[in-house]
Amino acid sequence: MATDSRWNLGARKRWQITAFLKTSTSLHIGSSEYIHHPDVTDKDDKPAEINSVMRGKDDLPIIPGSTLKGKLRQWLTERDTDPGLLETVFGKESPQGGVQGSGGLAEFHDAQITKRLTGDQPHFPYWREDRQTWVMASTAMNRHTGSALHRHLRYAEAVPPGVVFKVVISGVLEDEEVDILLAVLQGCRAEVTGASGLCLGSGEADSMGRMQLCGVVEARYLDNSTCL
Repeated sequence: MATDSRWNLGARKRWQITAFLKTSTSLHIGSSEYIHHPDVTDKDDKPAEINSVMRGKDDLPIIPGSTLKGKLRQWLTERDTDPGLLETVFGKESPQGGVQGSGGLAEFHDAQITKRLTGDQPHFPYWREDRQTWVMASTAMNRHTGSALHRHLRYAEAVPPGVVFKVVISGVLEDEEVDILLAVLQGCRAEVTGASGLCLGSGEADSMGRMQLCGVVEARYLDNSTCL
């Protein structure tokens, strides 16, 4: 059988890596938009502004590919992964010192929900099954004194524990480059990371946004596949 010349990539192959991450604590990756809930009001009994989570085209929460890229790169950097290899896979770091990077051979797709929570969720106030979020409240703080502001609350949507997202990473990569992506995803296993897992979104200091790997990490190239 003849081989399409487009696939003659030398040591590199076209890879797709798939993994499933489950929220083990509530996750908030905020957008610049605000929503209202009829039962959530401010100190003047007016509808309170609730910071919405990032959502995809089906109006369900997503984990943006840029967020995954930055956090996975940070995880590998903290474990002394070769900087040249990181730059090849993730691209160059931003001039401002950010960790997301730009370019790179790997493409990090937005993670979509594949397993929803259903039914009543009494432990999560203002739960909405159609949005897969609840509304959490936090106290606004005085920046100068560090004390809480009386009757000033901030509201934000959050995805509760137990929701599963599908992570997809693709690119034309060498085996060594695939290996570090597999390593970082395997590092999300509870037995590897302990209780912490991979943290995404805001509130990391309050143990929010912790993710755990569900099942196996799958790496595929062309018509071949390997499950690891």
